[in-house]
Amino acid sequence: MVSTRKVIVILALLAVFITTSSFTYQANTDKNLGNRLSSLANRIVETAQQTTVDAGERMIQSWGVEKVELIDPASLHLAEPVVIEESILCVVVASDSLLAWILRASPINASGMTLNPLGIITIGEMPEAKLKEELYHWWDASRMGPLSYYATYLFEFGTLCVKKFSSNDAYWNLPLEVTAKEYAGQ
Repeated sequence: MVSTRKVIVILALLAVFITTSSFTYQANTDKNLGNRLSSLANRIVETAQQTTVDAGERMIQSWGVEKVELIDPASLHLAEPVVIEESILCVVVASDSLLAWILRASPINASGMTLNPLGIITIGEMPEAKLKEELYHWWDASRMGPLSYYATYLFEFGTLCVKKFSSNDAYWNLPLEVTAKEYAGQ
């Protein structure tokens, strides 16, 4: 869409330049026209890029994102066996946002969620123990592979729910959650 607009604007400007300029074909005139068109095209591209960035920022703010930060696991001195070498994106959302509502509407009334390989979403700032729990989930999903991890998580959660546990009880008895909470000291 943006590239179509660029082409239309460039063609319109080219038509204006051609009709208003003299029709002498000197090398300097052609070079000057080329420079003006190139400069104009660059300004159009810069404006389109800035407009896209502004629209993206407005969309992110409308979802209630308060802050996006990179977590450096090396700075947290994680205990064995967890070894995470890459920085992890953490998205902090406002408690009254759409994303917070979605997390709370989950069967477990979540305050945070690890979405390996995308990042971690949390409602407000995370206490260190909760961060370590989410980083354990990240490590576990990296070790098992995200698809295998989430398939196992959903299968075990569903199995526990069928065994007459409430979804909240199933969450607290889920082996992947139990080991993460034990690791984090919760």
